[in-house]
Amino acid sequence: MKAIYLKKIYSDLAYPLDRSARGDCQVLSGQAENTDMTFSARVYIAGRCSSSLDLAWALMDEGNIHIWDSVLCLEQWAGRGQLRRNWISPAGNIYAAWHWPELPAKWNRLTSILAGYILALSFRELGIEIKIKWPNDLLFKGKKLGGVLVEEKKDKVLVGVGINVISSPGKKCLRDDSAVEACCLLEEAGKLGLLRDLEPVLLWCELVSRSYRWYEHIVRDHSQEQFTAAVTNLLAYLEQKVTVRQGENIIYGQLMGIDVDGSLLLKDNHELIRISSGSLIGRMKDEG
Repeated sequence: MKAIYLKKIYSDLAYPLDRSARGDCQVLSGQAENTDMTFSARVYIAGRCSSSLDLAWALMDEGNIHIWDSVLCLEQWAGRGQLRRNWISPAGNIYAAWHWPELPAKWNRLTSILAGYILALSFRELGIEIKIKWPNDLLFKGKKLGGVLVEEKKDKVLVGVGINVISSPGKKCLRDDSAVEACCLLEEAGKLGLLRDLEPVLLWCELVSRSYRWYEHIVRDHSQEQFTAAVTNLLAYLEQKVTVRQGENIIYGQLMGIDVDGSLLLKDNHELIRISSGSLIGRMKDEG
């Protein structure tokens, strides 16, 4: 992979990395320029941005982002998560936007789950046992490590990825209904010696390369039924009683898996409930 450092200033959108600043260089060292993997794609590296997704759309409009290229920002001042919620984005973590091809029609409602699944598999290859919290969160040891946000414009698809590498939001920064506490790799995986390098650029390149191989394998060789069955095995709270918020409604049930269209499957009094959108708050209180 080739790392390209952003040079142009995008007013109110993104700024180049200040490589003379000691803090920036500690987080994003020059090693990434020589990153060489068999997977041929580029990663654009920037300093402070409104969000990696905003910058990726701007670069795409200029014709600079090709399929499988990505954007990695040092820090975001307007990062966004599920339902357009603000994503707290201090320096040192992964804030990326990855340009995907448009999926085949039968897969197009599974983009977010596919992205989360292949990232989970890639982390697992690195020794990090990730679980997927429907529809788009990545959990490690029961805590939120990161998340996925898909944005589409016409036939263009960007997969936004946030991973807590060296820091995570404290409990006071989380929503009142947040299901799980946040964690970071430095705190959880780093102290266990599970990762050799926690530098965002190198870790992101590793994840992209591995995830691309999983993407090719799954989309080429798996049916939707096979895929959703595989994802079900990695779901957090599987077969436990959970709570789901859907607008003003609260839905309770036992988590059974996901359907072929990506809907969450709950069972309540032997009735199967399909939920196509909403927020999985987590286990019901009586489940511990």
